Amino acid sequence: MGGRWTDDDGTQARVYCRAPPALLGQIAAYPICTLMTLGFLSLLPRRQVAGLSLAGRLSMYAYLLHPLVIFNPVVWLGQACLLRHIGWG
Repeated sequence: MGGRWTDDDGTQARVYCRAPPALLGQIAAYPICTLMTLGFLSLLPRRQVAGLSLAGRLSMYAYLLHPLVIFNPVVWLGQACLLRHIGWG
């Protein structure tokens, strides 16, 4: 059964992703993301700030360890069961 973006064989999604507007959007996304990253890095303090430096170091664990939660098969199974239970799966 086809969804919003795909026909039964997935042709609509392949055609959309190869369309010129989609390709231009993908090409434009890389420089925009690079500039956003540089802008974010320019906001970081270059010296230690009382209270903020320790909080920043401790908060990095959430960013470093979140792939273990997101890409964990047990979490996927739990999400699938939950979605099936509420009628979305």
